[in-house]
Amino acid sequence: MAKTDPNDMSEGSGAGARGDLPNAAKPVRLRFLGREVALPRSRLARTALGIGLMLLGTLGFLPVLGFWMIPLGALILSYDFAAFRRLRRRIVLWWGQRRSQRARNRD
Repeated sequence: MAKTDPNDMSEGSGAGARGDLPNAAKPVRLRFLGREVALPRSRLARTALGIGLMLLGTLGFLPVLGFWMIPLGALILSYDFAAFRRLRRRIVLWWGQRRSQRARNRD
């Protein structure tokens, strides 16, 4: 059986045939409410954006800024931090169970 070199970029060699590196940074996309939103590739930039949104969200009583920025910042931070990811997953499961219960009660 012939061994293949993962760094071989010649035609017909797995990932190299598509022209991308196997370990290349892929675009970071976040799915929310059926839409995909592009996020910065840099973890530092995503973290700064998430924390910034959460901090500015605490000033929600001011015009333009709003309390809606807090959950948005937590959603962005959930891409990199397990604690936010677990919280987001719990909310998604709770929301799905709630919707299915309401659908059953209507029928």
